[in-house]
Amino acid sequence: MAISCVTSPGIAIWIQFHLLIMFVLQNTEEIPYLYS
Repeated sequence: MAISCVTSPGIAIWIQFHLLIMFVLQNTEEIPYLYS
């Protein structure tokens, strides 16, 4: 996996984008509890 990520930057960018989306979704799930 590491080698494929290095040889194809597109995969690394997609992984980082996916992690960012997951991070945002986790934050948005906590927002209603904070403001409830």
